[in-house]
Amino acid sequence: MDHEIVPIKLFFVSDNVPDQTNLLTDKFKRLENYYFNDFHSTLAHIHLNPDLIFVISIQESNGISILNFIQKTAELNPSGQIIIVSDIKDLHFALSLIKKGAKDYIENDVFNVEYLTALLEEISAEKWNFEEKNKYGILDKFRELGFIGTGRRMRKMFKLIEDASKADIILLVSGEVGCEQELTAATVHKLSKRQQGSFQHFDLLAFPIELMEFELFGREKDSIAGVLKRKIGIIEAASGGTLCIENIEALPTHLQSRLLRAIREKKFIKPGGQNIVFWNARLIVISSTNLEKAVKQGTLIPELYNAISGLQLRIPALRDRGQEILSIANNYLRNFIRRNRLKSFSFSLEAKDALQVYSYPGNLQELKTLVETSALIATTDEISKEDLIFQYKPTIDFLLSEEMTLDQYTEKIISSFLEKYNNDVLLVAKKLNIGKSTIYRMLKAQK
Repeated sequence: MDHEIVPIKLFFVSDNVPDQTNLLTDKFKRLENYYFNDFHSTLAHIHLNPDLIFVISIQESNGISILNFIQKTAELNPSGQIIIVSDIKDLHFALSLIKKGAKDYIENDVFNVEYLTALLEEISAEKWNFEEKNKYGILDKFRELGFIGTGRRMRKMFKLIEDASKADIILLVSGEVGCEQELTAATVHKLSKRQQGSFQHFDLLAFPIELMEFELFGREKDSIAGVLKRKIGIIEAASGGTLCIENIEALPTHLQSRLLRAIREKKFIKPGGQNIVFWNARLIVISSTNLEKAVKQGTLIPELYNAISGLQLRIPALRDRGQEILSIANNYLRNFIRRNRLKSFSFSLEAKDALQVYSYPGNLQELKTLVETSALIATTDEISKEDLIFQYKPTIDFLLSEEMTLDQYTEKIISSFLEKYNNDVLLVAKKLNIGKSTIYRMLKAQK
């Protein structure tokens, strides 16, 4: 069952843990067992937040009674559950432990692999249902915010967006062209405590070099210099809200230094005057280029890159989103048909295969254009492979589009197959001719 790959941590506190506990890992694929022989060492590791703690035949250790242990554990790990395993047949003692917070009190002969299996099935199912409920809740939330996608990569990104929105620090949003970096930045703003302020998007490539300084920092009125009108810069306009700068590497280096100083000091002097303008905006930098490469090429000063790259959020490329490509294409097709009041269309099997293997250098925007064009030129109710006018020759050479280690290539291939086959680990393992444990280890490392 799917819930059996939910991660579960077990603490065993005993001098003699039954050997059959190791048999559980055959069924529960992401089970972590920890063994301790006293209460003190157990409490020292309680920060690992175990799901279940089994206390087997121990009443006191290191001066800590079992009642004190239960009470202390409940304070430090309120979501964990304690099972007491003992041969003492004392109903009043058992009730006192349960009142203190123990989940169950059982006898040693009942503590077997069948009992453990039933208990772990209950815990894993509860955690699975909780995660599924949260998963679909977050999908609905981000769908309303304008995002398309339900896959593992996108769910992970949604979680990162939520986390990033909680902290009022500089954020770098990166991704290939067409990956909706601006939407991502705007969403972080909408979810943040600055949501009542304005969201100011500033694309440096939209302005000639000679105007960048004034657009960014503003300008004071100066009759001597012939400047008769005071200008508010984008930094000042974003005060109280969020400033989103795109293509920061296009800013001349002397202005990059000035921007860096303003970021550090939280203030600057407006050109043409002596008035101090205080920086009161959350800065989000979005980029479709490799900024590390820009530093090496000398178009971005290293100090500015270090200042903006502390918290990073990289948007997955469309080609890495597996089966989602087809659902996104169908969504674009339905919306296009509805807006233009066209007859219904669907993709042929050959067209679906072609959509799956294309590399999409233009990502979502390219797919949208491709789908809408195919709907216009299709001569039947079914969009054929020939109706798809790709900008580039369909290829799977995207794996070599960036330099990575062999382990990174392997992880990318496995992730792509998991997306394609809807996280069916056994099927992916069969397709790639690898052990399923390899996939589980990768998934565990990504948590």
